[in-house]
Amino acid sequence: MLGAIIGDIVGSRWEFNPTNDYNFEFFSNENSFTDDTICTVAVADALLKGRDYGESIHEWCRRYPHPMGGYGGRFAGWVHSENPQPYGSYGNGAAMRVSPVAMWFQDTQEAKQEAERTAACTHNHPEGLKGAAAVAEAINMAIHTCYGKTPDEQTDLAGEIGIATAYNNKYDHDINIDAVRNRFDETCQGTVPVALYIITESTSFEDAIRRAVSLGADADTLGAIVGSIAEHIWGIPEWMKEKVRTYLPEEMLDVLDRFYDKVGYHPDREIDFDKFMENCINWMLPGLQFYYRDTDAIDNADEIYKVGETIRAGFFIDVTTKLLRPIHKTRYIIASAHVAPFHEIKDIVEKNPAIAEWNLCTLHYNSYFKVMDIYKKEGVTQVFLLHIPENMARLLREDFNMDFVDEALGENNSLKAIARASLDEKMKMDVHPRSLDPAWCERMEAPVGLTAEGDFFPLEPLPDSATKAASLGHSIRKMANDVDVEIPWKKKTN
Repeated sequence: MLGAIIGDIVGSRWEFNPTNDYNFEFFSNENSFTDDTICTVAVADALLKGRDYGESIHEWCRRYPHPMGGYGGRFAGWVHSENPQPYGSYGNGAAMRVSPVAMWFQDTQEAKQEAERTAACTHNHPEGLKGAAAVAEAINMAIHTCYGKTPDEQTDLAGEIGIATAYNNKYDHDINIDAVRNRFDETCQGTVPVALYIITESTSFEDAIRRAVSLGADADTLGAIVGSIAEHIWGIPEWMKEKVRTYLPEEMLDVLDRFYDKVGYHPDREIDFDKFMENCINWMLPGLQFYYRDTDAIDNADEIYKVGETIRAGFFIDVTTKLLRPIHKTRYIIASAHVAPFHEIKDIVEKNPAIAEWNLCTLHYNSYFKVMDIYKKEGVTQVFLLHIPENMARLLREDFNMDFVDEALGENNSLKAIARASLDEKMKMDVHPRSLDPAWCERMEAPVGLTAEGDFFPLEPLPDSATKAASLGHSIRKMANDVDVEIPWKKKTN
């Protein structure tokens, strides 16, 4: 995202005054942000707020009605319309604003789909959608492959990313760069392949931006697209990160900082992981209780769930504080300190007394769990899930060792051992009447984290705007004190 903004600002001076001088002055008092930056910030803001992309872009562009270079003809009409509608464009504006979704959505196909959505509110021509998706794919590929590599390795990977993205999206990568030099082409099909070619030929972030801008083409937009990819291949030099901030208003800087905080990496700072793990422990352990949910909907839980993986609930998860001997094939035992205790809410119980009889508690549909253990005993498979904060699910790898939780509990305390002992003891007990209640069994039936088709829900959280149950979700969050952990930052060390 910051790479796109740098590319836009550096190229802004040369959009209508093209240069072929590779050694042009990088930043000057003649540079400024253009519509490319405004739209990129708008997409990031939409993701942070769970808003419709088109609504956010429309609002942000109307806040800045006269950016450097102005708005293109039909896009200007869209900005000034009280009822903006897509207009079949395949302009390169579809591709310059997608970097936030490529950073937000970790799955490449999901990132491409979301990129198309950012374009569709204006640039809904197939070529516009394709251009947006292709750039998102290249960024996402860079994120997954280039971090932690040496500069030489990054440059080698840049070539692979450019060629693979062009091939996957049916673009010609055999570009004759002299044929496109000094040619102002505002289309996706005329810009995106050139951007990918520049990436393959570049050796650093600055080199990529200079190649894009000095081509003498649509300098700001080509710079933005190239910069959005190059950021995640080579990183951005510290002096550029500091300098570009001087060109942006405070409200854009606020979105920029909050967005990088949310996606888990920041251009000027790095996560203080010791403090972050302390925050996670303080979120998970104080008030931790075990909750239960049984189902016959699956009989192969040991094949579906894998110890160490992270899953998202996907729907409101009803649980109870007490079940005895299971009569169902699968038992979920969920350790959580952030469950909404509906059975304690007088007004709710008066409307439905069964809620008190069930000791009903509920977890939010965007709750995340780490699969801690799979335990089989006498025909019952117990799946042990530990409720973890969203930022922990987002930032830590699947194979991250969870032993630090037991270490925090102290000597001779193991959540896995406690969960197994729970099933061992309960197998000796009678069946709780609650397990025979048809209404309760119906509430427990859906397997945690699985869609009706049996697939895991995507890990990306469902925006409140995408569900009709947003108000209930807010209530559950409040009752459960389910507020995500803060990500602590410290100055990045070189």
